[in-house]
Amino acid sequence: MPQVECEPAPVQARGLSPAPVQLPPEPIGHSALATAARPWLSILVPVYNVAEFLADCLQSILRQLEPGIEVVVLDDASTDASPAIIASFQARFGPALRLIRHPRNRGLAAARNSLLEGAAGDYFWFIDADDLISTGAIASLRKALDAVAPDLLTCDFRVHREHFRFKHRLRGETHRRTFGGTPRRLGTDFSDLVSGILINGQLHAWSKIARRSVWQQVRFPEGRYFEDIAVLPMLLDATRSHFHVPEPWVVYRQRSGSILASMSAEKIRHQLHALHELGAALDPSRRALDGEAGFAVQYFILKSLASLARRLAAGHSAESAELDRLLRESLQSLLPLGPGPVLRDYCRRGWFLRAGRAHASLRRMRTPALLSP
Repeated sequence: MPQVECEPAPVQARGLSPAPVQLPPEPIGHSALATAARPWLSILVPVYNVAEFLADCLQSILRQLEPGIEVVVLDDASTDASPAIIASFQARFGPALRLIRHPRNRGLAAARNSLLEGAAGDYFWFIDADDLISTGAIASLRKALDAVAPDLLTCDFRVHREHFRFKHRLRGETHRRTFGGTPRRLGTDFSDLVSGILINGQLHAWSKIARRSVWQQVRFPEGRYFEDIAVLPMLLDATRSHFHVPEPWVVYRQRSGSILASMSAEKIRHQLHALHELGAALDPSRRALDGEAGFAVQYFILKSLASLARRLAAGHSAESAELDRLLRESLQSLLPLGPGPVLRDYCRRGWFLRAGRAHASLRRMRTPALLSP
């Protein structure tokens, strides 16, 4: 498979915001790294049976490798050629690559937890083994960290498909934004962070590069899917400053074997569980969130439930009735006033098509009382 590259625009070291960016007293720049006791960056790669894509992933990192970076790979008891591919890259990376092995397969959440425990860098960056780091991304990251050194830095991504068509370009898949707030501005407001991330609905771990002290306050729930949703409140609560670079540093590979592409009854239950955890942790009635952040939380929940309603309506499994009941109960629990107030906020923002689609999806659950305006 040919290498997939994306050339991000250069990052300006002091930001583009009209508001001045306050530089840290001791930035982790090249001079500081000369005496640093640990790497400035740990790139964390969980691996399980991804031999078809793993070499491309590791090569995308290797071509940008510089001193002060460690690459920690966890083999989650792969049964394909992944271990051999890792071994072939170990000589090329040298001591920069460290390998951790699980004696038995424990799943992505456990793999990420083991990587968090084994990494040594100042900042941690998760990369899935079937994705790539865009050309120039690490240099851009370094410039941003040298300038502002936030607790959490978010980046954008692009989608890679085997058959990329014009309709995918129209959908914006060449550049997907992960943060809805002001880019290139050091922020410290919790509500801005919550609304910025949730309004775009991109909660994946690999677009969030955070300090070691932040990521180590997070533990992924083992044995469950949609673990990124469940741990997001932990990550946000540990963050005191944030910064967004609007460049697609990650090339996200859309493939048939992904979690979203192969939904099952078990995955739907796990997603509902994660939504309940997120809703409880970021409940606008119990947290000091402003109106925009409160809307972003409810918008993400409603959008997720509407998407699940469409999936359930399209399927005809033996568990469809039970899953429909769980979905209706989740709607009542997570949005006790019903979707009406949230849909009206959609319309106030001019999101009439989104409101119509969400309403039509939820009607498939046959809950007219909940759908009254």
